[in-house]
Amino acid sequence: GLISMIPEGLMLLTSSVLAVAVIRLSQRQVLVQQLYCIETLARVDVLCLDKTGTITSGAMKVSGLLGFGQTGKEELTYGFAALAACSKDESPTLTAIREAFPLTNVPAASRIVSFSSEKKWSGVTLENGTTYIMGAGEMILKDRYAEIEKAFRSRIGTNRVLLLATSSETFDEEGNLLPVDVPKWLSINGDLVAYFFDYQTVDGQNWTIHGHIPALLNAGELTADGDLQDKEKVKECLVNLQVIFDNENPNGKIVGVENFYPKDEEIEGVAKKLTLGSSTQEQAAGDIEPAEFAGLKDGDTLDFVADYYTYEGEYLDTFMVGERLTVAGEIKIERLGLEAKSANMMYRFTDIYQQQYWSEAWMN
Repeated sequence: GLISMIPEGLMLLTSSVLAVAVIRLSQRQVLVQQLYCIETLARVDVLCLDKTGTITSGAMKVSGLLGFGQTGKEELTYGFAALAACSKDESPTLTAIREAFPLTNVPAASRIVSFSSEKKWSGVTLENGTTYIMGAGEMILKDRYAEIEKAFRSRIGTNRVLLLATSSETFDEEGNLLPVDVPKWLSINGDLVAYFFDYQTVDGQNWTIHGHIPALLNAGELTADGDLQDKEKVKECLVNLQVIFDNENPNGKIVGVENFYPKDEEIEGVAKKLTLGSSTQEQAAGDIEPAEFAGLKDGDTLDFVADYYTYEGEYLDTFMVGERLTVAGEIKIERLGLEAKSANMMYRFTDIYQQQYWSEAWMN
């Protein structure tokens, strides 16, 4: 009696509706394994998925790269590839990055920080001194991330976003990124020196920064106050130590010494400038021609010098910096944190009208 009350076309109609639902769901990348689940899904407003792959396969793939500011696609690609190649983590995220950006020549890493649920980022410091950090933007950039997110939010849709950032600092023993606002200064054998940037060259992943450190080479005896006894020797002893920073020498390397001597037709004028004081930047700019390369040898003495300017940028004099260095073996160049030395520091501010103002000097 009950069977006669069921319409003959009900089974066909139900099967057809479920089949149409399967087709529509497949168009949205949904796999239906049990037809009756479609009726259950029809009552669902929000579906929460775990990230361990219980409901989904857990497979990830990189959908694209978005550079912020002047960051190019090549730089982003290498950063992601280098971090993923150096990391020992086999998570689905890093697996997807390795597949998207394979790297044949894995760079050497001096420090690796694995991902943790507390930090929500991982990082690596390469031997060239570059540090890459990858993870949740709000954990890496904190409040600054909100401004960046506005610029690309409309372009990413529902995709998961990973932020890649770089830093000139590395990580401490606990895996925390050291702050970049710790003042650093170039030093030779532990003494701070004046360093002048000249130019840099970049060829793909290879880079070289050229600069110089002004000094007096074999300037003779010093007075009790540490000044030169024979100041006339300045014009003979003033040199520039040529320094490069590159992939193989991220901390710097002295590659030569340039002696400066006057042109024949300007002997009197230039000699007077050297005796009374001329800026080392003027000398490097070509007022005094560089001699041919001359190397350092054990027993040579170096007295490092620096220029002194007014607040308005007017050159006043050149003075000696630090202690005399007697060359004996390898010369160590490093960036020394000013917290390890006492130093007077000032900040220069430039307003929207290009007016410059100096802060009061303070002791570090």
